[in-house]
Amino acid sequence: MPTSTKKAKSAKAKPATEVYTSATDPTILHGSLRPRGIVSLAKGTGPTAGLVFALGADSRVHTYALPSLTPLKTEYTDANMQSNSFYVGLALSPCGRWLASGGTGKQGRTFLFDVSNAALPSSTAMPQTGVELGAQLGEVGAVDWTSTTLASCADDGTVRVWRPDIEMYRRCKEQPEEQRWDWSWAIGE
Repeated sequence: MPTSTKKAKSAKAKPATEVYTSATDPTILHGSLRPRGIVSLAKGTGPTAGLVFALGADSRVHTYALPSLTPLKTEYTDANMQSNSFYVGLALSPCGRWLASGGTGKQGRTFLFDVSNAALPSSTAMPQTGVELGAQLGEVGAVDWTSTTLASCADDGTVRVWRPDIEMYRRCKEQPEEQRWDWSWAIGE
């Protein structure tokens, strides 16, 4: 059996080409020297085109301008929002106005933010709060959109579908026992 003493030359890997770059580290925020991890990213579209939303391990959604990755003052968070897991998702609606984030903790929480003004210069650095959607248990890891519907998936094995139907909401509030047979709903705490 012939053998060769020559070793095969390994192909050198070419370094990755940077698409976007920042002069400063975008994970170091507000003058803090402690970097924060980025859990999930969502690219802007429509009124938020040219932006990237980053869900940080600090339970805030940070906004960056492309292509420089310049951090904007606009942030989104909620008092009950926790994102200390790398399995929590972030998704932007097709219209580019609504940003949904999952959350960690015993209570399954999904958070919805109106980001239509994210690119406008902000006079305050205060985080903007959103709407909390409850009704699931455990971590809400996956969130995704269709044109007008949001779906959230949690560790309890449930998928919730959220639709903006004001008329149905009114009927459920006015006739809770009758409507409970046709619809399941949750009212945030």
